[in-house]
Amino acid sequence: MPAKKKESEEKEIKKEVGKKPGKEKKTEIEKENLQKQKKLTRLTIGEGLKYVEEWNKNFIAENFKDKEFINEIKPGTQVKAHLVIREGDKSRVQIFDGIVISINGSGNDKTFTVRKISSGIGVERIIPFLSPALKKIEIVRKFKVRRAKLYYLRKQTGKAAKLKEIIETNSQ
Repeated sequence: MPAKKKESEEKEIKKEVGKKPGKEKKTEIEKENLQKQKKLTRLTIGEGLKYVEEWNKNFIAENFKDKEFINEIKPGTQVKAHLVIREGDKSRVQIFDGIVISINGSGNDKTFTVRKISSGIGVERIIPFLSPALKKIEIVRKFKVRRAKLYYLRKQTGKAAKLKEIIETNSQ
């Protein structure tokens, strides 16, 4: 009997020598990762897009709570965009006052274009909604427009470029 025990012990030792330390734990982790990958690869394109959109909404909600103005800004809104300008070691806030002529993108890549006339020359600036350089936006006025893109304002000057203002009344 002792000979049989020695043989079985030697076989176990040989098996253990062939194994790498921590292999059992890694296999469990690898199995979990494979299951996650299988779930992700099983997603259809539509489900994957829904997953990404949900993640974007959560990311925006968590990291940009103070930027609630995103839904209020539409083409035809006159805004004052407070932008942080860094010059060397110093930084200052510069106000860019103009009319929103377009909104492009969605989610994290959403941008808006602001146009103003400076010394008789039209100046446009594309500003990302979620830019860390954008401190705040003040809505000055809202105009009634019937287009999503107000690019026609580029060609017009003077009274022709005037928009009809929306007068908000607080009925109580």
